[in-house]
Order: sequence, then C-alpha cells, then structure tokens
Amino acid sequence: MHYTETCEEQRPEIVVHVATTIAPVQDGQLTGQIHDDLAQTALTPAEHLVDAAYITPAHVQRAQQVHGITLLAPIVADPSRQAQSGEGFGKSAFTIDWDLQQATCPRGKTSTQPGTLRINGHEYLQFRFAKADCLACPDRHPCTASATRPRSIALLPQPLHEIQVRNRLDQQTEEWQRRYAVRAGIEATLSQTVRSNGLRRTRYRGLAKTHVQHVLTNLACNLTRTADWIAETPRGRIRSSRFHTLHRSGRMTPEDHQQSHGIASRPQLRPKTSAPSSRRTTSPVPSVRRPRPGCSRFSTPPESRASMSDGYSLRPLGEVMRLDLQQPFAWPGS
Repeated sequence: MHYTETCEEQRPEIVVHVATTIAPVQDGQLTGQIHDDLAQTALTPAEHLVDAAYITPAHVQRAQQVHGITLLAPIVADPSRQAQSGEGFGKSAFTIDWDLQQATCPRGKTSTQPGTLRINGHEYLQFRFAKADCLACPDRHPCTASATRPRSIALLPQPLHEIQVRNRLDQQTEEWQRRYAVRAGIEATLSQTVRSNGLRRTRYRGLAKTHVQHVLTNLACNLTRTADWIAETPRGRIRSSRFHTLHRSGRMTPEDHQQSHGIASRPQLRPKTSAPSSRRTTSPVPSVRRPRPGCSRFSTPPESRASMSDGYSLRPLGEVMRLDLQQPFAWPGS
C-alpha cells in the first residue's frame, strides 16, 4: 500500500491518496500515477516529500514539468568504486561539454564520440577515453581497475544529469535535511494504521477489495486525527526503543532513570523489629506478584522497582505478600 498525507503546520495530517498494488511492483513505478491522481482531485501539492525509492531524475523532471511539483527525496549517490572509496576520480571529477559531446578528465584528456547505453531501463551516454591516453596516464591505477581497457563513464542525458548533480549537492546541506525531516511523520501514520486498525492483514481476496479496505482504514485514521485536532488533544510523546532506553540507563543514576520513565518513588518499608513474629517459621512459599502486561524491564535494583504500565497500578516488589499456609490467600491491597 502507498499513501500520501498532508504535512501543513497547525493542521491535522490527513491521508489524501491511497494506492494498492501487488508486492512485486516497485515504489518508483507509482510516483507518476500518484501525481496524476492528485491532479485529478485538485490536490496537487507544491512540494512532495517521498522515500528514496520513489525518486529518480526522470521523476523530478516529470513532476516539475507536468504538475509543477517539487519532488524532494535523497537521490542515490554515485555507486562507482572511485566515488565510494574516495580514491581516484569519480564521475563528478570529469568536465562535460554538452555542445561538443565530450568529457574531459582531470588530466586534460578528452573522450571520443559518446555511445548509448541502457542500464536498468534508463538511457545513458557512455564517454570512453582513448586507450593510448589511459595506458600512459600516471593515475591509471586509482582511476580504473582494468588492466587493459581505457576509462569510460556513463552519464544521463544533460537535463537529467544536471538534476542529479544538483540534488546530490543540495541533499548534503542542513537546509535540505531540515526540509526533508518533515517526511518522518508518515512513519507515524503507518504505525497507527498497522497497530490500531489492523492494516497488516487483509480481510478480502483480490486487489480491488483489498484497496477498499485500505481506503476505509485510512478514512478511519483521518476521522480520528480530525477529532483529536478539533478537541485539541495533545500528541503523545515519542517513545524510545528498549535498546535506546537500556543504553541511556547505563549513564544515569537510579533516580534519573526512575524520573525519565515515570517510575514512582518507592515508599519506605516498615523497619524490621526484634519482636518475635506470630507467623510460622517454616520456609515461605515463593512470592506471588500481579501480572505485568506490557511492562518493560528496568535495570534498577529489584527492591526499588515500581512502575505504572497500561493503566495497572503496580506495587513495589518489597510489599508483595507471601503466602501463609494457615490463612486464605488474598492479593495485596484487596
């Protein structure tokens, strides 16, 4: 399922488009369809923040030319060995003369007439350098891994190449990252529909019926969010994972750890007296505690544990009663 929601300030996040496909369909195949559907319902956005799987230079170009949409997502970095290792000359080190259809390497050598190449369904221009120039180059080893062949680079056509280069530079800036950080809210929508509305499983057979379920599920999500926005219900806090909580707890005092998790302070236990006890002196039965549904485990000492979880009020473990073989059992506080 692919869905699109609004992300305007001071307004609720509303799902405005839902697309249902079979599993083998790639995310990038839906980008154009989503924009066309939004345009038909007069919901075309000025800026569309998407996952990296939904964007290519061709998608950026089409969204801007056809619908006037600024498509924002990180474009995959240069996958060449030179760019990944930081050694040698990546594609960005070559100067391209689009009028003459030539590429100039950092050593000043020019390429021959480019040919066409098709990679993953996209048309590329392949700039190949002369074999004699590459064999005599002192930087041949960091430039190419081939022992006999000259260096060649494959680039997208000029409009798409310029979009690719510009986006790769922009996505390294703090301003771009701050704009793109808004997209993280869509993950909360996914979590809400899965955890609260059972979106993980379909109740029907067939793509058309499943799509209806997806639409109704997101409609219920919209109604809930709109009602919360009208009632000015405060949003829940961001929860930390158990691993993150455990990592933080290693650098915190027990008091700070209890406050960060909303753990109540442990009441003082009654001091032990030397007076003889009226209870039997036989070995006690192991202590019995209330069930703790959904309660996390903490690294604080057992005798100081007390928490609140899912609406259940839990006593400190030091106050849990032990069974008395001569008296009927009763839960603490009952």
